[in-house]
Amino acid sequence: MGESCSHPDGADRTKVSCTVPTLESQDPYATLKVALGDNDDTVTYDNATDQTYNFASLDLGDGKDTLTHTGRVDGNGVTGGTGDDTLTVGQFAVVLGGGGKDTIRAAGGSIAQGGNDNDTVYSSGSESAVDGGSGDDLIHGGDARQSLSGGDGNDRITGGTGNDFLYGGRGNDTLYGNSGNDTVYGNSGDDALYGGPGTDIVRQD
Repeated sequence: MGESCSHPDGADRTKVSCTVPTLESQDPYATLKVALGDNDDTVTYDNATDQTYNFASLDLGDGKDTLTHTGRVDGNGVTGGTGDDTLTVGQFAVVLGGGGKDTIRAAGGSIAQGGNDNDTVYSSGSESAVDGGSGDDLIHGGDARQSLSGGDGNDRITGGTGNDFLYGGRGNDTLYGNSGNDTVYGNSGDDALYGGPGTDIVRQD
């Protein structure tokens, strides 16, 4: 347990609460570094500054972990590690699921990447990006412009209401652009490509 941290319940040594002051710097150094072990951990984090350069580095380690960001602006770097994790991040976060069947929910301006298993990713807000990684992934876009890539595996990608870029990667993928002027690219494999409403570009490489 590091500085500015304490046990909120003296009878339960598994619970830790930390309140960390901000740094007067715009350099990309983490204000808070969290490294957890191989248990099933639950983490709740709030960046109360609304400034993305006051971010945390969170390594959840092995285990079935749950991370929830409760504020608006995030700016965190999150690594899920091995295990079936549930990771919910705010705006401008970078989240890596790692090994296991992960569920990731990421807000606008974020970068989300699955791992080597069958992941489910929900991406919302503008200018966010998703890479499913290996495995048969389910990727859902939100209500603004996004870049959604399945990676290797038989993926299913559904864009939202914005002008999205969808890329299947290798495998037998199903891509649906949904509303907006979308760009929908398949790759190697037997893909099913649907533009949806709007003026779309649909291409099988």
